[in-house]
Amino acid sequence: MTATGSLRETVPLLSCMLAPGERPGLRLAGGEGATIELSDGRRVVDCGSISAALLGHAHPALVAAVERGARAPYVSDGVGHDLRDQAAADLLGVAFRDEPWAAVVRFCNSASEANDMALSLARTLTGRQPLVARHVGYHGGLGLAREVSDSPLWNGGLAARAGGFTPPPDLGRDVRMLPGRPTAAAGMADPPTNDELLAGAPELLDGAAALIVDQGANGLVFVDGDCQDRLAALAREAGALWIADEAVTGLGRLGRSFGFQMGEERPDIVTMGKGITAGASPGGAVVLSARVAAMLQGQRWMTYSTFRGHPITAAAVSATVRAIDEEGLVERAGRVGAWFRGEVQKVADRHPCAKAVRGEGLHISLELHGREDHEFRRWHGDGGSQPLAEAVSTAALGHGALIAAYSGLSLWFVPPLVIGEDQLEVVLEALDAGLSVGDGLL
Repeated sequence: MTATGSLRETVPLLSCMLAPGERPGLRLAGGEGATIELSDGRRVVDCGSISAALLGHAHPALVAAVERGARAPYVSDGVGHDLRDQAAADLLGVAFRDEPWAAVVRFCNSASEANDMALSLARTLTGRQPLVARHVGYHGGLGLAREVSDSPLWNGGLAARAGGFTPPPDLGRDVRMLPGRPTAAAGMADPPTNDELLAGAPELLDGAAALIVDQGANGLVFVDGDCQDRLAALAREAGALWIADEAVTGLGRLGRSFGFQMGEERPDIVTMGKGITAGASPGGAVVLSARVAAMLQGQRWMTYSTFRGHPITAAAVSATVRAIDEEGLVERAGRVGAWFRGEVQKVADRHPCAKAVRGEGLHISLELHGREDHEFRRWHGDGGSQPLAEAVSTAALGHGALIAAYSGLSLWFVPPLVIGEDQLEVVLEALDAGLSVGDGLL
């Protein structure tokens, strides 16, 4: 093909987590609700869209919102417009309805950018440099968000196709890590106790500007309300701002509006992304508490971007939070998720390769066993062999369901909140078939 705009035989695109010339193994052709259509014509249930498609695919409210935003005039982030104002009002008035301490919103292009901005603001407000995060966490791939992320997979390093890993350079930022636990790529341990997760926290928080915590599964460790509240109290005593990263968990994924609602303490700053637009547009947000907003009174936050709060993104935010509220999807995620987790456990109990089911709401993970010398316990994405989790995921896809391979030895079930129980039954059947393949590989 030589016509302008046509596809070459080799697409000149550097795709996510791939080398030049490699192309994704999965290619989409369409989708509606919790069903996606693949380029080969297969229709499968989406249980692995990494939590962005909260309303499923092609939700009518989102389609109309994107069209409305595309028709709106736009100049830049520095020029106001009604859709952005409405999105802020909807986010605070609907999603944060029961959280009156939430005061103002700053829209961003992604959760990565939101986390970078929040961490930078914390350093500026406190006059301090150190940042505290949890080991094996992931908060984004740019700026300070990248610096507080030490996931062994999503780190910007170079994983050789022939085997071998070149880590990214250490930029020397002052980042301190709270205890976590090895990920599936490094070898699973039993879940740590809260005392173990909080070991050394007072010393790490001393003199710190901010504590950032991902409210979902960090290294497949789900923090509970007691651990959250104890950590929040320690941060407050140390004078550090607590940033709750709700990129994965925000807007109902856990069967409640936000992950931080598991406990009594409330964050100083909330960051959001992924599901804030239900996948209709890139977007993120920084939500400041009234206390932090008061610290900004009389001062201009000098940060600028061309596309933050773009009309398409703003319209999608409003449509997302309204639809979730009107359709009762938060409560539904809690109810359906409790049933689904129990059914996943029943399937896992039948398979030697399955180790543990964790999570809540429609945010479930399944850890897999591996031999003590299993190469993927040290896997960084390099080499040509397929990790156990990817083998299970591939087999499940062949039986009608997309289940995400979170790492070399773990699976992630993050379906749209609108998914039907009959569709989850398909997922369970596909999981059973996929784990049978995993049993054989062990």
